[in-house]
Amino acid sequence: MRHRSVRARRLRDGIWQLRRRRRQRLQAALNTTANCGACGAACAAGRVCTGGACVAPTCPAGFGDCDGNAANGCEAALNTASNCGGCGAVCSRANATASCATGTCALGACAAGFANCDGVEANGCEAALTAPTSCGTCSLVCASGLSCVSGACVALTAPRLLAPLSTATVTSRRPTVRWALAAGTDGARVQFCRDRACATVVASFDATGTSGAPTADLPTGVVFWRALARTGASTGSTASATWQMVVGPRSAPLNGSHDTTLDVNGDGYADVAVGAYGYTSDTGRVYVYPGSVSGIATTPGTTLTGPDGSGTAFGQTVTSAGDLNGDGYADLVVGAPNAIGIGRAYVYLGGPGGLGASPATTLTGPDGSSGRFGFSASSAGDLNDDGYGDLIVGAPAASTTGRVYIYLGSPSGVGLSPAVVLLAPDGYSSYFGASIAGALDVNGDGYADLAVGASCAPFTFSPNSCGTGRVYVYSGSATGLRTVPFTLTGRDGVLGEFGGAVVNAGDVNGDGYTDLAVGASCAPSSSGSTCGRGTVYVYNGGTFGVGVAPPTTLVGPDSAFNSRFGASIARAFDINGDGYADLAVGAYGVNSNTGRVWTYLGGPGGIGIGPSVFLSGTDGTGAQFGHAIANAGDVDGDGYPELVVGARFVSSGTGRAYTFRGTASGLDSTPTRTLVGPDGGNGYFGYAVARLDVPPSRARFASVAATRGSGRRTDLVCYANQVGRAYALGHAAPPYASQ
Repeated sequence: MRHRSVRARRLRDGIWQLRRRRRQRLQAALNTTANCGACGAACAAGRVCTGGACVAPTCPAGFGDCDGNAANGCEAALNTASNCGGCGAVCSRANATASCATGTCALGACAAGFANCDGVEANGCEAALTAPTSCGTCSLVCASGLSCVSGACVALTAPRLLAPLSTATVTSRRPTVRWALAAGTDGARVQFCRDRACATVVASFDATGTSGAPTADLPTGVVFWRALARTGASTGSTASATWQMVVGPRSAPLNGSHDTTLDVNGDGYADVAVGAYGYTSDTGRVYVYPGSVSGIATTPGTTLTGPDGSGTAFGQTVTSAGDLNGDGYADLVVGAPNAIGIGRAYVYLGGPGGLGASPATTLTGPDGSSGRFGFSASSAGDLNDDGYGDLIVGAPAASTTGRVYIYLGSPSGVGLSPAVVLLAPDGYSSYFGASIAGALDVNGDGYADLAVGASCAPFTFSPNSCGTGRVYVYSGSATGLRTVPFTLTGRDGVLGEFGGAVVNAGDVNGDGYTDLAVGASCAPSSSGSTCGRGTVYVYNGGTFGVGVAPPTTLVGPDSAFNSRFGASIARAFDINGDGYADLAVGAYGVNSNTGRVWTYLGGPGGIGIGPSVFLSGTDGTGAQFGHAIANAGDVDGDGYPELVVGARFVSSGTGRAYTFRGTASGLDSTPTRTLVGPDGGNGYFGYAVARLDVPPSRARFASVAATRGSGRRTDLVCYANQVGRAYALGHAAPPYASQ
């Protein structure tokens, strides 16, 4: 039995071994290139069968089959830039060359201006040597507010502010501001502040490029602003000059700016300048009264005396010139139309301490004697869009026709020679330039416009007579001022003196376009023999500028002839702070030259034809209260502007100036300050007050026929009321002045 079981076990083992050998033979048969893993599963050419799978043959070290084509074997060397250590392993390093050695990507030379400051080869030469964190070398880190220029840490040069001009009024509570960038900078950080030092920043934004606007409404009133340079994420520490703007309570559909406020010391409180041309035999003086939280000062902070002696009538014109040198402070221009027999205009630059005692620039009439250069003057706004305010000066008797001269601002102020000379479109004796209004933008294109009055145009010789009067509107453009004007013609007959007063009316209907007010203080004239009560025409700006017909006509409320309503008009005046410009109109001839001032409120429909308040002179007949009026701006910081009214003949020509406060309900009828001429009789203190573009009442002429010589030559004699000079305008000879 035992032998039988042993034989059986051996038989079973033999069968198992036989089967095992059979399986091995079968597996060996399926591991060939012809039968790889299965019968008939042939491997492609160049492939081998390993473990029943067709695979590429093992490549030697440093090579690989990167194209997957077994036919060409291991075609790729693995030490190249495109296959470094493996197929498709590209060897490159940022801002540097790279090389592949023994299958490892190695950092080569850094590109110019870059370095491997972190020591990590994988991210290449990651550091720009122009960055503040690696300036020139990896170890030089620029301090905050400095930028890297040519491998050195330097302060970023601040942008130069361009618009809106300092002291302008903006039409939006989110005004668009513009600046020019310095080399090496790409943007700016703009700060809006409550004070000139920007100790209290109320809003700011960062912008790439040269313009931007705040994302939220600015507070109303005077807002200061400045800009710091930016390069990438770095912001400079040096600020631009600080400018200021007046922000109203509402935003107009058109985002723009207009006009200027006299703030010569830049403290945010408007200042008042009063002319007294009669001081010391017409040497003339101008007194500047600073504003403060307590209101206008009762004594002048600065007294300017005519530099050219007696007879010059220094102070007949006094107006804010805007910011002529871009330092952020308002400048003052004073006219002396009789100076050296030609006429001069004196420019005084504002600054932290106010005005200097001597003019920074003295402009002399370019067209010879008796041109009355300096008879009128105004800020022009920025006519050439360079960020500096420009200046307009009128000479209504120049070359017997009248001329207007434009002087461009610069870092040093205005130059001595005019850049543009405007000639009278209607020729002889039109008195072109007797009134001028600048800092306008009547068509909302962002370029400053100006208007010139010619109260005698078109003059006729048969008979010798002034015409109806005209106003010429000159539009600004990208290439400068267009010298062909749009013409407005008087609507009430000859000798109505249309254009005797022309003012920037601000925005009376809140649409963002500057409007224009024109006075015709003798309209309607009765065939030139009797001066009417006076009329003021309001022309609204729009896409195409002002229209031919005024939408609003204000007729003097006093029915008496010779009231002189419209001889003076306060410009860009928002009495009640509602965001719509209002008008104040003087009528100095009322009640035998006692004088009155009427106020009219603006609104969505423009100026209302009914006056809201009238102020009556309290100094008796002959005082000429309202002979000069001006929007003084906000002298006490309460958010409402003040009105200044001159009465030059009070107390034997000593003169007075009264300030009236604006309120939410309109103008307060009681003066808050009464300023008395500091130099006694015949100084005519109050004849002109700052922000007045034209000496009022001087545009009133009487014409008489006079014969000279053989009696065949007829000349025109024009005289200015109650001033004491006559001007004879001959056909051939230039006008001359006589006492």
